[in-house]
Amino acid sequence: MGLFGEKKPKTCPVCNRQFSGIGWSLPDGVLCDTCWHQVEDHFENDDILEEEYSVEGARRYIADRKNRKTAKPVPKIYKPQPLRISDSCMNCGAPVDEEAAVLRDRSPICDACASEVRIIYPLIRTLIQEPFEGDEEPILLDSLNRITYPEFQKALTVAAETRNRYRQHYGNCKAVFLVDDNRRIEKRRSWNCSVKGRTVYGMVQAKDRFAVRRRERTYQDTIMGLDIPYYYKLSGRMSDAIPEGYAGSLVFDHDIPYIYPGDILIIN
Repeated sequence: MGLFGEKKPKTCPVCNRQFSGIGWSLPDGVLCDTCWHQVEDHFENDDILEEEYSVEGARRYIADRKNRKTAKPVPKIYKPQPLRISDSCMNCGAPVDEEAAVLRDRSPICDACASEVRIIYPLIRTLIQEPFEGDEEPILLDSLNRITYPEFQKALTVAAETRNRYRQHYGNCKAVFLVDDNRRIEKRRSWNCSVKGRTVYGMVQAKDRFAVRRRERTYQDTIMGLDIPYYYKLSGRMSDAIPEGYAGSLVFDHDIPYIYPGDILIIN
C-alpha cells in the first residue's frame, strides 16, 4: 500500500473511459483530460451559460464539434447586381435565371448573348474580405454591369471585329489563352502543375494541344485537364471548358518550366 493508499480509477461521464489522476471537476462530474481539452476554450468564455457548464453541456459541445468537422463547408458566391427590369433577355427574349448578366440600365442579358461579347467584356475574378473577418472570398465582377443596352448592341459588332483580328493574327487556331501564373501543386504522393489564366479568344478544353513561342524555339504540349473555379460550376456556366472571357487553370501531370506569366498559349 502506498503512502496515501491506492487511488481508484475514475470514469469520465462523457466518453465513459476510465482514467487516473485528479481530472477536471464540473458541478456534476469529473472529466478526463482528453474531454476537457475539447471543451476548455468554450468553457472558459465569460459569456457561457451556467447550464452549459455541466457534463451534459460538455457532451453536447463535443458532439457538435465533431459534426462541425465532418460537415462540408458551403461555398459562397458573391455577385452584387442591380435589379433587373424583366425576366427575359433584352437582346433575344429568352428567359433568364438569377445568374443572368444585368446591364447598367437594368436590362437582363442571357448567357448565350453575353458570351458573344465576353471577348471584350470578361468576368473578372478578385477577392473580397468582409470587415473583421480574416478569410477572403472570391468575387466575380461582371464588366457588363457598366454598359447600357444600346452600348451592348454596339459591343456585338466590336466583339465580332475583335474576334476576327485574333483569327488573322494567330491564324486559324481554336483558342488563345493568357497565362497569369504557373505553379506546382504538391499532393500526398504525387503533384500536378497548374497554369492559371483566362481564355481571351475561342474555347479551351481538356486534351487540347497548345504551342507557346520562344525566341529559341516553339514548345508544344497537351492539356491533361482543367481546374474550373467552383463559382463558375455552381452558376452552371462552365463544366468541361473555359470559353472566352472566363478564367480557369490548365492541369498537367508534369512540370511546364517554359511557361511564364504573361505568355500567350495558342490552342490548336
